[in-house]
Amino acid sequence: MKLLLVEDDIACIKDFESTLNRYNIEKEYQITFQVARSVDEAVSLLDASFDGAIIDLKLDDDTDGGNKVISEIQGKYRIPIVVLTGTPSNLKNDTTSLLQLCLRDEGYDPVLNFLSDIYCTGLTQILGGRGVFEKTLNELFWKNIPEAITHFILGDETPEVTQIQLLRYTISHMNERLEHTMGTTSNSAETYIYPPIRSYITEGGIVKEKETGNLYVVLTPACDISNHKAEFIQIVKIRGINTMQEVQEFLNLVDPLSKSKKNMLKNKIQTFVRNKSSRFHYLPKFGPIEQESIVDFQNVQSVPCKSFEDYYEFKGNVSGTFYKDLVNRFSSNYSRQGSPDYNFLNEETNLLKSLN
Repeated sequence: MKLLLVEDDIACIKDFESTLNRYNIEKEYQITFQVARSVDEAVSLLDASFDGAIIDLKLDDDTDGGNKVISEIQGKYRIPIVVLTGTPSNLKNDTTSLLQLCLRDEGYDPVLNFLSDIYCTGLTQILGGRGVFEKTLNELFWKNIPEAITHFILGDETPEVTQIQLLRYTISHMNERLEHTMGTTSNSAETYIYPPIRSYITEGGIVKEKETGNLYVVLTPACDISNHKAEFIQIVKIRGINTMQEVQEFLNLVDPLSKSKKNMLKNKIQTFVRNKSSRFHYLPKFGPIEQESIVDFQNVQSVPCKSFEDYYEFKGNVSGTFYKDLVNRFSSNYSRQGSPDYNFLNEETNLLKSLN
């Protein structure tokens, strides 16, 4: 863990160094620090390598110096802050679970405990960096994380597990913010996790049949696969749009397409790409999908789990949001109910008679 100590008093700096040396020995930690004695020096030293900051509010003759450094950190970085001062009323910010106020006569141990507890959650390792994505993370860090970090600190899990939990928490809130601000169309690359991160078969997995080269999407729920509850794995076939009979009949013509036939072909393509048919689901070209394709909901197969990897190889995944849409449309296709037919002519005639 690396800390920034913003302090202009030499005696306080030496006291901190002495306390930190003892603390590292007692806790078997390796905490390092750098000192900034002014606002300008703090600003010049600040970068994404720090895991926390300890700030004195009064720097030289600038009684507002510490508040200026806090503003600089909160505007650009995501690290917890401890304000160590004898004049707490001068702090302009409200304290949170990531911005703590400690009195100078309490010493540095509570400060180091606070910063170490947060560091062990993995928070600063997860949320480092800058940019548009980082701006969203910065808002999350200061608005959402303070409401939750105490739950992670007080948890009974190991630091490794806590870090994974906190990462999931962060990602879910990031997704919520991204979906809230979404107003753009999706890029084809967003449809897939490719190259694959996982090395094992799971729901939404794109697999290739070794013998034929045909591609399929795995439909069996991940929990059934991972818990060995599934005797068979259900897969649904992916077909290239240019191989569909409705498209082939235009592509096989010897003569150039007339304007009317071009429009007919365009309408056929739109049926597939815009998911106008309940039987098919569009998959754009990217990564493991080497041509514009559709998932054919009528072409479902069950393959024994024990021999699945003997015949199929894992190529990637349909990503979360897109896979949910695919499954929703697959379910809808098979939950359709036909409505009963009446002798509509008789019904209409009888209704007209009753109205006269």
